[in-house]
Amino acid sequence: MRLRTWIAILFISILILSAALTLIFSVNVIRSQTGKNIKVTKSEYLNFVKSKLQDVTSLARAVAENEFKDTSNWYVLNQRYGQLLKSMVEYEQYVAKYGELKTSSKINVTSVDTFSFKVDAPVYRSVEKVIRKELKDRSSGFLFEPSDEYTYLYFKMSGNSVSAAAIKSDRVSYDAQNICKAQVRHMLYDSPKGYIFMYDDKYRNLVYHFSAPLVEGRSFEDPNVSSANQIVHNLIDQSRKKESAFVEYQWKKPYSHDDETKLYPKLAYVRFFSPWKWTIGTGAYLDELKLITNRLEDDMLRNVNMLIIEVTAATLIITAVMVLFALIFASTISNPISRIIDKIRAFDLNSKTYQPIPPRGCDELRSLCRIFNKMQVSLKNGIANIQQTMTKKERLESRLEIAEAIQESILPRIEPQTPVTSDFDIYGEVVHASPPGGDMYDFFYIDDEHFCFALGDVSEKGVPASMFMLITRTLLRAKAAKGLTAGEIVTEINKSLCASNDKLMYVRFLLGIINVKTGRLSYTNAGQMPAYLQRQTGELEVLPVSHGTALGISTERPYYEENLCMRPGDKIVLVTDGLTAATNYVGDDFGEKRFMGTVNKSKGDPAKNTVRAVLNRVNEFVGTAPVYDDIVVLAIIWQADL
Repeated sequence: MRLRTWIAILFISILILSAALTLIFSVNVIRSQTGKNIKVTKSEYLNFVKSKLQDVTSLARAVAENEFKDTSNWYVLNQRYGQLLKSMVEYEQYVAKYGELKTSSKINVTSVDTFSFKVDAPVYRSVEKVIRKELKDRSSGFLFEPSDEYTYLYFKMSGNSVSAAAIKSDRVSYDAQNICKAQVRHMLYDSPKGYIFMYDDKYRNLVYHFSAPLVEGRSFEDPNVSSANQIVHNLIDQSRKKESAFVEYQWKKPYSHDDETKLYPKLAYVRFFSPWKWTIGTGAYLDELKLITNRLEDDMLRNVNMLIIEVTAATLIITAVMVLFALIFASTISNPISRIIDKIRAFDLNSKTYQPIPPRGCDELRSLCRIFNKMQVSLKNGIANIQQTMTKKERLESRLEIAEAIQESILPRIEPQTPVTSDFDIYGEVVHASPPGGDMYDFFYIDDEHFCFALGDVSEKGVPASMFMLITRTLLRAKAAKGLTAGEIVTEINKSLCASNDKLMYVRFLLGIINVKTGRLSYTNAGQMPAYLQRQTGELEVLPVSHGTALGISTERPYYEENLCMRPGDKIVLVTDGLTAATNYVGDDFGEKRFMGTVNKSKGDPAKNTVRAVLNRVNEFVGTAPVYDDIVVLAIIWQADL
């Protein structure tokens, strides 16, 4: 059989097989992805409904909260009751002067108390005492007096007599509740089917769907009467215990024309309004949600089936066209390609000789021969360069691995806990941007009573920074002697670093010494981030920032230290600036505020949980954005018993 026939058969077989496999794979991927999308869509729609229930219920609760605030709002109280109280006082003064009216215009309001007293006479009621204090500055006016008895009053002095009218507190609350119910009663969403319900602490319905007004005022107090009473009890109990909660239950539809006894599954969101002891909620019927999600699923499946048909048709058309091109291609280039294939088969990368292919055939094939000849030379040269590069890379990676291993080996072992940390709960982590890095932490006992801890951040990165950090750590262990203060130790380390710092590197450094017997903390900060002290009570203090420049720059001035007293349970948290400077893709810094907020939330947590909480919060904030600086977080809790 001729080569042209073999090429044609080969290309056609490959095309048909590829088309069939591609079609099968595409259909399976589309169906699989559609199933996932349907699940995601249903889940997202349910979350959307829950979010909407939360928003509507919160809006209704906001109405109640606003009306409750109005019961202590001078401006609102004056609008609602100012004229009434004035009229009552004027009426009292008229009666005192001319006698009681005998006409139908006599004022009689049961929710308002009126009273009079002489300025020079003793008074006994607390409200009268309050009015007497006001008489020093004014002879009449309104007075806000929130109490169990009265909320708002108006007084006026006439001669030696004072008349006053006070609105009762229960009347103010009653009016505010009625205004709230009137507003909430007609708050609908998603057509008249969505409504809000409210219950008081006596299991009495306050607001219901407008199509069932008889339900308003109905009591569900006895849970043994019906399942509806039990459901109402559960709704109210859930809202009281959790302040807000999602609850599933069976309930009838007020707008449905079905049998009134028929119940439907319902998802409700309830919130508790403690000032009035109300339970406010709204809900959605799950069968109606299912109809919507099923309709969405049907639409998605219908679109997917249409897509599968279109993909199948397109695949068949493309396959037919490619078969035609394969036949033409096989009949025109079979002979030149055979010669090129033979040369290609004879090509050996390991061979030292160069065997070019003579350019023959059409222009494209001659160009292919010339390109292949150049490729032979490029491949041989490229392979040689790659081999040299790989050798250098392997050496460099080996050195970096050794440097990183040395750096990791000098960090203190934290788990399992060793006797060196018996007085403390300590945990620290180092996150390298590109190992090895120049950040470090260390802690150890100077003697039986003094515990030393340190945090350092070298200015550069890579192996030089790692070595400079190792030198700093070695100097720390060598200089930390009994009797020296934190400032003296840092001063000695700085002198040693400045004496042999040809690379002009420097390290931001913080050193602290804790007397484990007394809790006295002495610390020195040389250009490092401030230390954060969280008291056992939860109060977070930022310790003074700096006592001098970073180490390795200048020996002109000695370093001093700050002293403070720690109490058992106090927590010290140290970080390098790589944490606060970490940025997300938007370009926002993580910042000190987010860091302090995370530490505040970890009040009472162990050191490990605190460090992990901070790092998790940073990772969540940064996301997939690259990290350009090393991060160190160290937490120390003094847990000695004085």
